[in-house]
Amino acid sequence: MPTIDPLEAMLDAVVAELATGLGASANVRKGWPEHTVALDLASKPAVSVSLAGEPTRETCPPHRIDRTVAEDPEDAPTWLYRIGWVRATLQVDLWCEYKASREAVGPLVEASLRNGLPHHADLRIDAANYHDRPITAVIVAGVLNDDADTAAVGEWRRIWRLDAVMDVVAEYTGPEIRELVLRLKTRHAAEEGGPDEITEADLTVPTE
Repeated sequence: MPTIDPLEAMLDAVVAELATGLGASANVRKGWPEHTVALDLASKPAVSVSLAGEPTRETCPPHRIDRTVAEDPEDAPTWLYRIGWVRATLQVDLWCEYKASREAVGPLVEASLRNGLPHHADLRIDAANYHDRPITAVIVAGVLNDDADTAAVGEWRRIWRLDAVMDVVAEYTGPEIRELVLRLKTRHAAEEGGPDEITEADLTVPTE
């Protein structure tokens, strides 16, 4: 299974979900359309999916979530461990040449971004190129981007922002790891003029 950066996998999954939901109603692309990119709104509306702001990552003790047995029984199996999470704000932009097009396609985008019931999230999809890990997202903002030049320029836009979360995983091929032993070092500030004291302690972390 091809595996890429989890953030890229998250964007790809949202693009695929929107492309399926919108069908021929709009062109869906990954990334913000720079000024050098022609969206060709005269042909059909466009939808872009991009990152908004810096993502955050959290780590956690490894937790086994999958096991793949090798075809050759003498070969070691491959294990999949959850090692953390990544949270990112995704921005979905709908670009239309006419206001009527935005009013027609906007509800289709909205419906595609709200498939998550009953998972207590607006959007729930799997990252096909990241071990099929689940992505959950909630819509935190949705606005119409109209100003005095909207009609003259022919660029009617609607924006959604999603708070999306997906776990980060790591593959390991070899014997099963039932626990990890982490050695923690703590530096204690010494009294004035003396060296700092360093203590060590082992912490055993189960992986299941």
